[in-house]
Amino acid sequence: MTFHTWQYHKDQLLDQTEQTSAHNSLDPFSDPFFSSSDPMNTVSEMHKKMQAMMGQMPHSDLFTTQSISYDMQETSDEYLITIDIPEGQDLDLDTDLQDDQLIINAKLTSNSSNQSNGMSRNFSSTSQMQRSMYLSSDVDESAMKVNQDGQRVTISIPKK
Repeated sequence: MTFHTWQYHKDQLLDQTEQTSAHNSLDPFSDPFFSSSDPMNTVSEMHKKMQAMMGQMPHSDLFTTQSISYDMQETSDEYLITIDIPEGQDLDLDTDLQDDQLIINAKLTSNSSNQSNGMSRNFSSTSQMQRSMYLSSDVDESAMKVNQDGQRVTISIPKK
């Protein structure tokens, strides 16, 4: 078995050497990376392949990230920011409003446990975000309200 592994690696090395020597060493853009008209497409494809590989691993949920989605609407009376909390997650929210600038710091936490074959496994993940928003109209900072209804947090900021 060791000989076959060694032979396989030797053949791979020879193939790579032949491919490398086929490139023009004076032309830095002769690399296969530059064969695509869009180099960022190559990077995007590599990212997709890595995500697929991570998804095939046991406990692949350890490698997923939760994003915190929000929406901001402006009416004639107020600014309304809505943050949706994914199911089974906890949100720690900190807001600061000064000089018509709203700063939102949010931390999303997920905890889960799994018991099988007499073993207990605990998983925890955390995602954080910070958003800074300039409000185009004067607002009443003292009247800002933050309400949570189920999996939705609403921040309302009345205009002056």
